[in-house]
Amino acid sequence: KSGHIHLSISFGLRTKVFADEDIALILMQAEDNMYCNKVIESDKMKVKTVKLIFKNLYGNYPWEERHSKSVSELCEKLAIALNLDEQDKIDIKTAGLLHDIGKIALSKDILIKPDKLTDSEKMEVMRHSEIGYHILKATNEYARLASFVIAHHERVDGKGYPKGLKGHEIPYQAKIISIVEAYDTMINESPYGYAMSEKEAILELKKNVDTQFDKHFTKIFVQKVLVKDWEI
Repeated sequence: KSGHIHLSISFGLRTKVFADEDIALILMQAEDNMYCNKVIESDKMKVKTVKLIFKNLYGNYPWEERHSKSVSELCEKLAIALNLDEQDKIDIKTAGLLHDIGKIALSKDILIKPDKLTDSEKMEVMRHSEIGYHILKATNEYARLASFVIAHHERVDGKGYPKGLKGHEIPYQAKIISIVEAYDTMINESPYGYAMSEKEAILELKKNVDTQFDKHFTKIFVQKVLVKDWEI
């Protein structure tokens, strides 16, 4: 293990059994076996690396662990409320857990800064969704979730980041994560600020529907997950 990376080595074996066998062919077959082993081992190591990244992120910033697990649970509840199929529920729950993995690349000074961020610091923070995308895209196990993670800070009015997607251009899974993450951030204390009440957070969600948040998903989240009246 080196920092956040698991290192591995792959071997390929082939035995020359008979005297008349071509040694060049034996070596070629050993090399083919090595590449086959490398493909299998490579993804295993990448998955281990993702898990190690989370271990380091959670170890250094415990509130990130609480936040990620809470977002994951709420994403699953919203997926259930939307009657999505089982694979979609699993994918949204997992993407909710992984959505902030790119924060591992941010400096500690930024992650724990209680004061207002400078413009350059804001730009640095905005990179975390893209970094998370590249981390997940490198693995077979999590690659399908990468597009949800990179888009979870997009806005339905097109003023989000990193691509400025809007409306139907944004994957619905990312729209779900966006709502849930914002709500969880608002109701919990962190180095960035004090917690709002549940009522205040719901009002904030409502105030930003059709600009930041998708109204359909937000309304179902409030009514069926939080079990609150939409008109408050």
